Amino acid sequence: MKAKVFLRKKTQNRLQYFHPWIYENEIGILEGEAKPGEIVEVFTHIGSYIGLGFFNPHASIRIKMFVFKEKLDFDENFLKEKINKAKLLREQIAYKNNYRIFNAEGDGIPGLIIDLFPKVIVFQTLSIGIDYYKETLIKVLKELFPKHIIYEQNDVFVRNLEGLRLHRKLHNNNENIENLQYIIDNIPFKLILDKHEKTGIDWEIEPMWNLIKAFIPKSKVLCLFSGFGEFPILANKNQASSIQAVDYNAYSLEISKENAEAQKCKNINWIQQNVFDYLKTEQYASTMWDIIILNPPSFIHKKKQLHKAFTAYKELLIRCINQLKKNGKLLIAFPNYYYSETWITTLMQDLIKDKKRNIQVIKKITGRADHPISAALPQEEKFHAYLWQVN
Repeated sequence: MKAKVFLRKKTQNRLQYFHPWIYENEIGILEGEAKPGEIVEVFTHIGSYIGLGFFNPHASIRIKMFVFKEKLDFDENFLKEKINKAKLLREQIAYKNNYRIFNAEGDGIPGLIIDLFPKVIVFQTLSIGIDYYKETLIKVLKELFPKHIIYEQNDVFVRNLEGLRLHRKLHNNNENIENLQYIIDNIPFKLILDKHEKTGIDWEIEPMWNLIKAFIPKSKVLCLFSGFGEFPILANKNQASSIQAVDYNAYSLEISKENAEAQKCKNINWIQQNVFDYLKTEQYASTMWDIIILNPPSFIHKKKQLHKAFTAYKELLIRCINQLKKNGKLLIAFPNYYYSETWITTLMQDLIKDKKRNIQVIKKITGRADHPISAALPQEEKFHAYLWQVN
């Protein structure tokens, strides 16, 4: 029999619009016992049924809801129905090669990430609730995708907040995870499962590439934080006149060069160096660029660190603008919910004031269509990118 949770009076107002998170201080009474990850029934303070959620007595988000108003069993049939529904949505918007099948709260199960690649399914269970049902999930994935390798990428910092251990695991015996690929703009890249920070791909690269692609031919292109080489190689394949790629990670550059060699790319200059240090070199200051692509990491994990991120972005962008030709293009990512539109606008205005060059916003984008979010959880929108023309 499931434990019952009765909320404090003011809490249920937020749940009326299906907000899935219930915090420790919002719980009034717990009737019965619930182990970490088990499902509890949630009620208003007067006993009206709200729905079902995963219980975690050790986290500040004490309950994560996955069903409102209904009563059901969290079993194979439920998981199959939810995953198939999410997959159908992606197919309806024409995703084919590599895409996210399931996006946690955005598709109705907190903490569950499922990404599809040509030969492999990569999943993450980032909350204690779905991790509690992981064996059922693996069984369902093997049934739904019998021709795919099933790989677990749970070496993710956020699991620490749920009291979960970090690890990676292959769930198919005798399968080889070498020589796997993902596709961007019809170009194959090596899929790295055992060392990539995410599930094997930075999903934002494709929509960012679609922003800049038309300006690439015959342009001098600088790619900062070049990762596994997607932007430099795509630029090469689209007739950039010259390309320079900078990243501090030796392993990333090694894979980048392998990808470039496989695509017979000749005119990419790879530099292993901290980007902040590189932008202070004479080598950098001696060249003017048509296009600079800036794809940095998040820099911060907490809102109170925003001032540090502002300083970092401003330094990067001032140095980029110094070496950008008149009417040059600057493609820049802001991969964190805390980077609000107002925050980014303030950053742009500071740059205009300091550099006396106008910034024209050609296009801005947010998350991909295969990464839906709940309207009740706007903080799950973790990505913005802008294409600027610096006049």
